[in-house]
Amino acid sequence: MRRALYLLAAVFVGAVATAPAQARARVAVRLDTRTSPPNLLVHVSDLLDDPVWLDALHSAYRIRVHWRVQLWRSRAILDSPQPPIEWDDIISQVPVLDVYTYTEPGGSTPMTTRFDTLDLLKAWVQQDVQLNTPTDLAPGTWYYIVDVSLSTVAPDQRSGSAGGGLSEALQRFILGGGPKQDLSRARTVDFTIR
Repeated sequence: MRRALYLLAAVFVGAVATAPAQARARVAVRLDTRTSPPNLLVHVSDLLDDPVWLDALHSAYRIRVHWRVQLWRSRAILDSPQPPIEWDDIISQVPVLDVYTYTEPGGSTPMTTRFDTLDLLKAWVQQDVQLNTPTDLAPGTWYYIVDVSLSTVAPDQRSGSAGGGLSEALQRFILGGGPKQDLSRARTVDFTIR
């Protein structure tokens, strides 16, 4: 009996020691210094390797990635912000067809891209999105702050539904609200406009 307990303890300790760290979604932000002024490059890393979001996607939830990007000018006392840029990207899986879609804003009509495998979708999500820095900025020191929040939308839930009330509360009770997460705020390094 003692030998079995030692063996069980060794297996448990070995399993804990060799278990890989689970990926967590995080925002990636950097400046493209090949341009003047430098453009902002952003994406979410490990989103579809994070078990929480991968499970939500496979459970027929759509994943909403909400971006809020704001350019700030450094001042001696209080930094001054420019108006923020905000947009949503929607990631979904079509269960019957077993394909994935990525919808992003595209002017008057959103652009939806279709992927036949999860690996192709992951590669797309990890690509940088480039935001061009205005070229008419006043001389001084500037930086960006990027906020990203992740949330789920149930497959039959419509954005801005006018129904509300009991039916919406019942849907949330039955389907659950799905996960939500605010990724840590990211700030770029300062750059100077002369």
